[in-house]
Amino acid sequence: MRSLFIVIVCLSIVFPCAATVGPPDQVISPRYVPNEIIIKFHEPIANNMETQLEVQGVPNELKLSKKLDELNRRYRAKTHKPLFKNFKQRRQRAKDLLIKDKTLLTNTERRILRRLKRAPKGAKVPDLDRIYKLEVELEEGQSLQEVVAEYNNDPDVEYAELNHIVSINLAPNDPLYSQQWALPKIDAPAAWDINTGGSEVIVAVIDTGVDYTHRDLNDNMWTDGSGNYGYDFINNDNDPMDDHGHGTHCSGIISAEGNNGLDIAGVCWNAKIMALKFLGADGSGEESDGALAIYYAVENGADVTSNSYGGNEDSQAMRDAINYAYSQGVITIASAGNDNSDSPEYYPACYDNVITVAATNSGDQKAGFSNYGDWVDVAAPGVDILSLRAHGTSLGTPYDKYTTKTSGTSMACPYTAGVAALIISQYPQASADEVTIRLLGSADDISAENSGYVGLLGSGRLNTYKASLSAFDGVIHLNRDVYLCDDVISIKLRDTDLLEQVSQQVTLTSDSGDKETVTLIQDVNRPWIFTGSIYPSVDLVSVEDGLLQILHGEIITASYFDTIDSSGNSTSVYSTATVDCQGPVVSNVKLVDVLSRRVKVRLDTDEPSTAVVYCGLVCGGPYSIIGQDQELSTSHTIELIGLESETEYYFEIETNDTLGNTATEDNGGACYSFTTTSIPPPIVNVVNILSTRAEVKFKTDEPVTAVLRGGLACDGSYSITKNSSILATDHTFYLDSLKDDTDYYFVIEAVDDFDHEMLADNDGLCYGFATTPVPVPLHVPGEYPTIQAAINAATTDNTVVVADGTYTGDGNRDIDFKGKIITVKSANGPQNCIIDCQGTKAEPHRGFYFHNAEDRYSVLDGFTITNGYDWVDHLRFYRLAGGI
Repeated sequence: MRSLFIVIVCLSIVFPCAATVGPPDQVISPRYVPNEIIIKFHEPIANNMETQLEVQGVPNELKLSKKLDELNRRYRAKTHKPLFKNFKQRRQRAKDLLIKDKTLLTNTERRILRRLKRAPKGAKVPDLDRIYKLEVELEEGQSLQEVVAEYNNDPDVEYAELNHIVSINLAPNDPLYSQQWALPKIDAPAAWDINTGGSEVIVAVIDTGVDYTHRDLNDNMWTDGSGNYGYDFINNDNDPMDDHGHGTHCSGIISAEGNNGLDIAGVCWNAKIMALKFLGADGSGEESDGALAIYYAVENGADVTSNSYGGNEDSQAMRDAINYAYSQGVITIASAGNDNSDSPEYYPACYDNVITVAATNSGDQKAGFSNYGDWVDVAAPGVDILSLRAHGTSLGTPYDKYTTKTSGTSMACPYTAGVAALIISQYPQASADEVTIRLLGSADDISAENSGYVGLLGSGRLNTYKASLSAFDGVIHLNRDVYLCDDVISIKLRDTDLLEQVSQQVTLTSDSGDKETVTLIQDVNRPWIFTGSIYPSVDLVSVEDGLLQILHGEIITASYFDTIDSSGNSTSVYSTATVDCQGPVVSNVKLVDVLSRRVKVRLDTDEPSTAVVYCGLVCGGPYSIIGQDQELSTSHTIELIGLESETEYYFEIETNDTLGNTATEDNGGACYSFTTTSIPPPIVNVVNILSTRAEVKFKTDEPVTAVLRGGLACDGSYSITKNSSILATDHTFYLDSLKDDTDYYFVIEAVDDFDHEMLADNDGLCYGFATTPVPVPLHVPGEYPTIQAAINAATTDNTVVVADGTYTGDGNRDIDFKGKIITVKSANGPQNCIIDCQGTKAEPHRGFYFHNAEDRYSVLDGFTITNGYDWVDHLRFYRLAGGI
C-alpha cells in the first residue's frame, strides 16, 4: 500500500489517468488552479494565523513573520482559507465519542466509533488544521512555480505546492449477471453463499458523483441526517449528481443491488454508497477538493474509499488527507493507472496507506493498458466491465438505458473496494490492517498467466471467496520451475493463518535422498508471506547439513504442513521443480549447400536452445567466421558466409539453453570440417532478342551485385551500362534502344557482399548477340480490313499501324491482343484515330482485351476509345481478360 493522489479518473477509457479503457486518450500534461497554492505552516505560525484570522481575516494585514509578511505583500495574497475547516473541533468531538453516553450516539457517531476500533494502534494523526489554501495575484513576469518555491524556502512553512487538477482513469436473478464475467472470476458467487454484505458498511466513491436515482442503486445510497447523498465539492452544494458517468459505473461495481431482478449485481449487495463529487463533467477536478472529499468521508463514517483517478504530480495535502483516513481506520483503495508503465510516480496509487490495484482481463492476464510494478498491491478485473449508466451520460459502450460497458484500472479499483466492504461486513471486529491482509493475502497467484510481470501485479488477482473464509489454505512456491546446479533455491510460503508467527519451517528434498529443513522469515510488510532460501550442492548427500544436494535431472520438492486449511483440516502442500545442469546435446550435424564462398550447417539439439558455429582454418581456432541462430529451437540451420573458394575449414558448435547452460560440440576434439568448391562460371543467356531490344539473364552461385557493360565491339569501348545493385544470384538486364540487324558485345562485372570481385567476359571473347531486322509493318485498313485481323497476322516484334479514322463494328472493338509482344499504334495520334465501341447497357463492348502473356514490350499507343460499356443489369460484366 502507498500514499494517495492526484486526480485523473482511472478509466481505461483512457482518460489521462488510471482507469477506463476505450480509445486511448492523450495523457494530460500537468495542470493546476491558477493564482492559488496549498500551503502547510509549522505549528507556531499556524496557531498565530488561526488567532489573527478570527479577528481580521485579511492576509496582507496578518503579522506572521518578517519573511512571510514580505511574501504575502509581494504576491498580493488575498485570502488564507483553511482547507479542512474546524478540524480541531471535529477531532475533539471524535475523542469525546469514547466517553459519550452510548444511548445518545447518532447513527453516524456509532459508525465512526465502530470504525475507530479498526484504526491501527499508534497511527499518527496528521495536523490537517495547519493546511491552507492561499490565493495570490501575480504581476507580469511572475510565475506560480516561483511563488511555491519562495514559500517552500521559508523556515515557517512545512510545504507549499500547486493545487493540481486531476482526472479519471476508468448467481443472482439480475438479468445481466451472465454478462458480468468478472464476478465468477473473483469467486464472488461462492462468497455470497457466506455473506452478501450488510447495509452498515459505507463505501465513499470519490469521483464524478453518483446517479443516486438509478433504479439498481437508489436503495443502496447513503444519506446524512438531512437526506443528502453526499457532497459536490465543485459547486459547493449537497447535490453530487453524476454528469459524467464514471462515478456511477464504479458505484455499480461495488454495490448495485443484488438479486433484485434489475440490471446487474454489485460485489457487496447492500453496502451504502456515499457520493462525493470533485471531478466534473470533463472528468477532472482540483486535488484540494479531492483531499476535502477524503476528509468528508472520514468525518461522516465511511469505512472504505474508492479512488479511480490519478496523475503524475505529488501532493502533500492529499498525502496528509490519506494518512488521516488511515489513522481513523478508513481503508483507501486506488487505481494503478492506464499508462502501461512500471513507474511508481502515479498518485494517489503509490502513496503509503493506499491499496493499489492493477487491471486484468478475463484470462487473468495484465490488461494491456494497466500500470504495473512492485508498488502495486493486488490486481482485479478491468477489461470490458458491464456496470451502471448514469442518466444522460455516454461513458464507454452503452448496453441499454441503464448499463454501459467500459475498461480501465478505474474498474479494478471498485471491485477491490467491494470485496473490502464484504470483508468488513463479514468480520466487523477486524482491524483495518486485518481487512487489508485478508484482501491481499487471499488473492490468486496469476504468475503463470503473466510471465513478463511476475511480482509486478501485487499478491495476485482478487478472490472474494477466499477473502471471506475464516481460515486460509497455505500455499508454498519455489521461485523457479527449473534450477541450475548453482542456483540459489528460494521458497515463499503464503498462509494468512500465521499472522502471529515470525518464522515458519518447511522441508526440501531431492531425488538423490537429501532432506533439509529451511526456516522462512515473515515479511513485515506482508505478514502472511514467509520467505527463505537454501544453497544447492553437487557433493555427496549429507542430510540436514544446510545444503541441498542435487544432480542433473532430479526433482526438488518443497513441502509445508498446513495445520488448518480453508476447510478446517490439516494437510501438506507441495511445490516441485526440476534440476538442469547440462547444456543442450547436439546431434545430426550435416553440411548442405557447400558452395565456393558459403555453406549451411544443420544440426539438432535435445532441448530448445540457441546455436553458434565458430569456423576457421585451424581446428581449435582462431575462428574468424561466426554464424548463429538466436531463435530458441531444437532444429537449426546456420549459414557461414565470407569463405574463400577451394579452402578447407574447421568448425565447432556452441549451444545455450533457456537457463544459460552452455555446451560445446567439437566432434570429439577433431572438429567438423568441409572444403569449399571452386567458383563456378556464371551462366549467361541472352533471350527475347528483337530488332531494338534484348534481355540478358545472369546467374551466379552466390548473391552479388552486377554491372553489364556493352557496345558494338569487344574492345572495352562500351556505350551501354546497366546496373543491378541488389544482392542476388539471378539478375536480368533489359537492353533497349538498340539498332536493328546489328551485332552487340558485352561483359558483366560482379561483386559479392564481402567485396570479392568477378568478371564474366567469356574468356576474353565477350558475350554477344545480334538484333533482328525490323519487321515490315502491318497496315490497317490497307493490308488488313480490321485491327483484329492485323493483330492475328502479327508475329513477335511486328508493328500494326492504324490509319486515321473512326473504327467500329466487329474486329474494331473487343480487340484481343492475343498475348503478343507487338506494337499497335495509330498513324497520327489519338485525336485522329478513334475506336467507337458502341457499347450499351444491353450490349456492352470494350476497346481491347489483354492476357498474361503480354509483357513490357507489348505496346498500345495513340488511340481515343469512346462509348465503352461493361455493365449489365447493374452487375459488373467481366471477360476472361483485362482490358480497356
